[in-house]
Amino acid sequence: MSETPPEHINKMDWRIQHLTWTTSPITDPATGSVIPAEAPIVSAALIHHGKERLGTTIPNATALFLNLSQASHAEARELLKRCIADKNKFGQLPDDEAFTFYERMMGSIVFACTALEAFANEQIPDSYTYTDSADKRFTRLFNKQQMERQLNLETKIGEIIPAALGVRFPRGGKLWSAFIKLRDLRDRVIHMKTKDRQFIGENATSIWNSLMSNPLPETHTTAKRIIGHFLQAKGDLPRWFEKCPF
Repeated sequence: MSETPPEHINKMDWRIQHLTWTTSPITDPATGSVIPAEAPIVSAALIHHGKERLGTTIPNATALFLNLSQASHAEARELLKRCIADKNKFGQLPDDEAFTFYERMMGSIVFACTALEAFANEQIPDSYTYTDSADKRFTRLFNKQQMERQLNLETKIGEIIPAALGVRFPRGGKLWSAFIKLRDLRDRVIHMKTKDRQFIGENATSIWNSLMSNPLPETHTTAKRIIGHFLQAKGDLPRWFEKCPF
């Protein structure tokens, strides 16, 4: 296979999970039809939609969630500009724009963390095991499926992925601090407490104040930096990451 893809292959959607192409005509053993040179080859899924049988190219889940996070953040920024421009003489923001801003900002935060979760789960090798000795009374051994289901994102990003890939990710560094800030904000959104929802007087600790901070919280940018840290250290950048438009 040539290293440089044909132009029409290069222009295909950046979120595709696996994309390659034929370098010469080949015969499909299942149908006997001839597939021409420079034809795209992708992984596909069969979809049963009512009585219809549909096919879809399999996307990279991390790319999807990153894109959702970025799009939500971009919309939130524009909404906030309109909110501030439309405030009344008392500084009160219009409800419809402000509420939609909060929806988009919360979505961006959750999608950014979900992108990290998808990335971490994908990077865990099938044969990798993780030993948890935090409880001195016993040791727990996790296989890949158990790690995916039972361990939290901090453990995956801070311990499992660095060990599995042989890539350092020191706690206490700027990137780790950015991750914890994002994760904590995600937890506040997902597990929203009554006290966090209230805004009485000059209470600057509410979730509403945190979501509408200046500058706005970093979401997809933090997630992508973390993903890039591991991928670049591996020296193996997938197509979706290289072609990510933001």
